[in-house]
Amino acid sequence: MNKTLKKLQDAKAARTKMLREITEKPEGDDGKMTAEQEAEFETLSKELDGINRDIKREERILALEAELAVTPDRTADAEAEAQKKLKPTLPAIPVRERPKYFKGPDAQKDAFLAGHFFLAIRGNEKSKEILSQFGEQLSQSEGVNTAGGYVVPTPLSNSIIDLRETYGVFRQNVRVMPMSSDTLMIPRRTSGTTAYFVGENSAITESQKAWDGVTLTAKKLASLVTYSSEINEDAIISLADDLAFEIGYGFALKEDQCGFIGDGTSTYGGIVGAAVAINDGTHAAGIATAASGNVSFETFDLDDFEAAMGKCPQYALPNAKWYISAYGYATSMARLQYAAGGNTVSNIAGSSGQTFLGYPVVISQVLNSTAGSDVSKIKCLFGDLRLAAKLGDRRMLTIATTNERYFEYDQIAIKGTERLDIVVHDLGDGTNAGPIVALKTAAS
Repeated sequence: MNKTLKKLQDAKAARTKMLREITEKPEGDDGKMTAEQEAEFETLSKELDGINRDIKREERILALEAELAVTPDRTADAEAEAQKKLKPTLPAIPVRERPKYFKGPDAQKDAFLAGHFFLAIRGNEKSKEILSQFGEQLSQSEGVNTAGGYVVPTPLSNSIIDLRETYGVFRQNVRVMPMSSDTLMIPRRTSGTTAYFVGENSAITESQKAWDGVTLTAKKLASLVTYSSEINEDAIISLADDLAFEIGYGFALKEDQCGFIGDGTSTYGGIVGAAVAINDGTHAAGIATAASGNVSFETFDLDDFEAAMGKCPQYALPNAKWYISAYGYATSMARLQYAAGGNTVSNIAGSSGQTFLGYPVVISQVLNSTAGSDVSKIKCLFGDLRLAAKLGDRRMLTIATTNERYFEYDQIAIKGTERLDIVVHDLGDGTNAGPIVALKTAAS
């Protein structure tokens, strides 16, 4: 299938799936979509209309090209079809060279070809030949020929994107919204309706939902990794595997840092994370403070965690989770579970994955992991992060490479960029807790 048409059809399928998810999971009253969902549905619908137009245009072009390609030379046609049916076989690959991060049935092949792509950039003729056998051309990126830019093979790009999705805790647990422009305003409910008892022939007291807006503004996030030309061809798969992991994990880590501990500085693209925002003095209703003397993970008790759970509003409990560092989980939650004979009371029935007091535990290395006394610090979060934060994708993660910028160092660079924004928009206030609450250590 034509690459352009395949890309358009994949985009259509992705947005169609998102539309279905919205209609099947209405979050408003009486089983209806919220204003936010309506806006998201409308945006996706407009994008689908544009994609459908592009598909029809591409199909028309392909049909015209097929007409021009018709030739009376049936022998040549037969030979061409026979060549298409030939499936090249991979050269011998050492058993030890099995990819860790490339996934799927073709993981070994994809990693192998990605590795040879990097060697081909350096002018390795054998690698160029191998790429050609599998239909991978060493093509320069549009508009960057003078900078030595090359189009990265699709399997490598997909593996990097998959790694970001796998390791990114924050992205997995918030609502991700496509951005059709550099900014996207999403509605936010500030108050709900109220029911009243009324007497016979009496007027019903009116109440209305109140809304304001939250704006997502796209910001560029980029990663640049260089590698030396002194590459052993025997380690070709490891090269591709390691580079994919470095870039994918780097983006996942930065997104988590922004979403959880961003302080609004340029380091985090101006983003303020949930653990920082809730501790700014204006969201007291959503913070539970540990009992006196419980100034560290090592001294927390069940009452402290139950106090956090008690702060969480009922509407956030069905999809609530604990968000804590690995150190915090090991020295507080796991410690309490072991003290209870391996399980807390709520976990005795058993469940898959890590749970605590009946709720899933999500481990994030960016959250607080300080050992010992850490007075007045947010130690963990609890609630439904999907209701509290949004991640807007303006441009999905794209990968490119160059062999000229670092020519004097005999190095090649691979670059990843994406445009996104994160807004933590609902943490309650001094009176009412939001869908995410926090547990902090005692003052003394």
